[in-house]
Amino acid sequence: MNLSSDRSWMGRRKSSTEIGVTAEFMTGCQVFLEYAYSHPKCVNDKNQIRCPCHRCKNNNYLDRDIVNYHLLVTGFMKNYEECWWAHGQTRDGGFTVNNPGSSSNYRMNEMIHNIAGPDFDWEQAREQPMNFDAKDFFKLLDEGSEPLWDGCTKHSKLSTVAKILNIKADHNMSHECF
Repeated sequence: MNLSSDRSWMGRRKSSTEIGVTAEFMTGCQVFLEYAYSHPKCVNDKNQIRCPCHRCKNNNYLDRDIVNYHLLVTGFMKNYEECWWAHGQTRDGGFTVNNPGSSSNYRMNEMIHNIAGPDFDWEQAREQPMNFDAKDFFKLLDEGSEPLWDGCTKHSKLSTVAKILNIKADHNMSHECF
C-alpha cells in the first residue's frame, strides 16, 4: 500500500458487509505508523507521535500501540488531510525531504510557511511598503529566528517564548503569577 497516492482507506474503517474493522484499514494503519515513525521530527523524545484519531485530533503524543488502538476504535479525525505535516508529509501530499531532527526553529518556520501557503512570496512581501503591523510582524519573525544565545542551535527566542507560554496555559497560570 502506498501511503502518498491512495488515502481512501482512511475513510473505510468499517464495511457494511463485514463485522469489525476492515483488513484494508488495519493494513493502512500499520503503513501509516511505519511512515510516521520513520520521520524523527514527528517522534518526541519518549518515542511517541501525535495521535490523529477522532478523539485525540493530533493533540496528544501517545505510544505506537495506543495510537494504533485509537485508530482502530475511533478512526482518523475528520479532515485529517489538513494536518498531514504532523506525521512527515508536506501539504501537497508528498513526503518531506529534509530531516532537521528536533530543531525548534525549523518547526516554527514550517508552521509559518504552512499558514501562508506554498505560493506566498516572502521576498516580494518584504519589498512592498509596509504598515506598522506588517513591520512589527516581520521584525518578530526575524527575532524569532535568532538563537537564544550565541552558539545555540536547538532553541530560538520564538521557540523558547512559545514553550513558556505553553507551560503557562497548561497549568492555568494567571497573568499576575506569570
